[in-house]
Amino acid sequence: MSETPHPVFSVGSESQDDILALADAFSLPGWSYVDIARQERLSTIIARWPLLEELVSQAGIKEQ
Repeated sequence: MSETPHPVFSVGSESQDDILALADAFSLPGWSYVDIARQERLSTIIARWPLLEELVSQAGIKEQ
């Protein structure tokens, strides 16, 4: 069987690169892109795994 890459890692980096390339091409240095789908996936993963949720809260990382 072939394994597919985990979507949390494969999709985000490619689309982020595209967004950064567009921002550079159109001279939008102060423009900030928020990947809402990625944030929702990460929130779901953190909620599903209590240890991750605890580590995030201990590290002081703010979920966006």
